[in-house]
Amino acid sequence: MTKSLRLVAAQLTDVGRRRERNQDNVTHVVPSDPNLLEERGALFVVCDGMGGHAAGEVAAELGVTTIREGYYAARGVDVVTALAQAVDQANQAIYRHAREHSELSGMGTTCVALAVVGGRAYFVNIGDSRGYLVRAGHMRQVTQDHSWVAEQVRVGVLTPEQARTHLHRNVITRSLGTQPAITADLFIEALRDDDRVLLCSDCLLYTSDAADDLTRV
Repeated sequence: MTKSLRLVAAQLTDVGRRRERNQDNVTHVVPSDPNLLEERGALFVVCDGMGGHAAGEVAAELGVTTIREGYYAARGVDVVTALAQAVDQANQAIYRHAREHSELSGMGTTCVALAVVGGRAYFVNIGDSRGYLVRAGHMRQVTQDHSWVAEQVRVGVLTPEQARTHLHRNVITRSLGTQPAITADLFIEALRDDDRVLLCSDCLLYTSDAADDLTRV
């Protein structure tokens, strides 16, 4: 007998202190249809828009909406393929919308998405929005940032401490909608009872205290 999925989900977004418009967008779906829940599981998406005026806001909304709709519309394919197709559809939708509206030229969004299916967590990310796994009091970043400083850290040019204050720490090397085609990264984790997962944009600062708070919830 398949073990039933038991989860509690919450989402929160805030405009912050520097901008007048909120360029983040989030969604989560837990299907009420048991057959769809078994086949596609629950979906969670965070997009952090980029671009002047309302461009980032539009890109993030398009990203979240298209991934949500595309993922559950996919039929006859596995979870990984459904996620890949949904992300590709989102990239094309944002890229096409920007080309059709000159005032939104250059808009894009980072993205992290999570599908929880059959006891596994499927993380997909583009840019520096992140996915964390909290287990037994320890918080671990699952995804890898697509940013200039993160890539320099991975090859040993910069230390993590140097990356946090580097002049180019906000330079993103991949995003949805800025190119006609994009490649996302995929990470798969086997879940255990009492695991917690955090999806966030780069606006959420991680500290050891924050990890302790999450494990006490």
